[in-house]
Amino acid sequence: MKKHETFQLIIFAEALVLLAACAYQLRILIVILILAVTIASAMAPIADIAERKKIARSLCVVAIYAVLIAIYVLMAIFLAPTVYEQWTKLSESFPDFIGNVTVWLDKQLQLTNGYTGQVKLKPEEIHQIGASIAGTTVKMTYGLMRLIINGVLTLFLAAYFTIEAKNIKESLAKWIPKEKREWFLNLTAIIGKRIGGYVRGQIMVALSVATFLSLGLSLIGVHYAISLGLLAGILNLVPYVGSMITMFFALLVSFNQAPQLALFTFLLFTLEQWLESTVIVPHFLGQEVDLHPLVVMLALICGATLMGVSGALIAVPVAAACLSIAEETYLKNPSMAQTDD
Repeated sequence: MKKHETFQLIIFAEALVLLAACAYQLRILIVILILAVTIASAMAPIADIAERKKIARSLCVVAIYAVLIAIYVLMAIFLAPTVYEQWTKLSESFPDFIGNVTVWLDKQLQLTNGYTGQVKLKPEEIHQIGASIAGTTVKMTYGLMRLIINGVLTLFLAAYFTIEAKNIKESLAKWIPKEKREWFLNLTAIIGKRIGGYVRGQIMVALSVATFLSLGLSLIGVHYAISLGLLAGILNLVPYVGSMITMFFALLVSFNQAPQLALFTFLLFTLEQWLESTVIVPHFLGQEVDLHPLVVMLALICGATLMGVSGALIAVPVAAACLSIAEETYLKNPSMAQTDD
């Protein structure tokens, strides 16, 4: 390798390291931008239809946000009293649930190896737990405020990207060589359709999961069924995560009602996971996103490992965008796929 080539390689490697360091420092902003683009992609088809009907895109975005707010208000009016009552009882009963499980474990230990003691907390341990809970509460409050601010910023940017989509694409296209501009605009349209379809499909998946689990838990007699079902739907916006977290709470509640009820609860969640992976997700996401479930799982693992919950939220849209770029630049482009003899 020549000296100038070695020098160029070193400069390129240093630039990549510097870029990675900058991206890490700005990771929150990057997550907000990706989420905003994802939401804007979901709203874009509606805005395009409105524009063809001579309706301003800004009015369309305002209407979409107004409809969503109205839906949440109606849900609050009809479901909030029940959910609040169930959630309050669940929160108050949670320590008793843990205590009952501890007592049951003590009994099992006594039957298996003669253990006669009980799990007890010393006063100093209780003090430490209280201090830890207080510190955690402060952190959660700070995190909630940041979440609200970032959420408002994300929605504002999503509205801006939706309204100014055409101008933004034209501005970006100016940086692309003329012979590649049509390809670039086509690629952005494909990516937008794919990640927008993911958002719309995931919302339908979350609603389906919430409805199924609320009805299922109610039918088998688990307390707080509506609250648990809604929790599963909300958390399911991160695929496969919501049901698993909700299953823990549902098993805890059902076990305290009756051990055999916990078995039925586990079977219900197993059925839900099977339906979600084989019927619900392929129906709502398969045609829109065209991502294999294994790709979705790997993307979620990578995103969550690198950036926690924020990484999991943007993992699938980023994977869909990367797959679209790879397909359009390699698989569908003979000149890119052709190799030298």
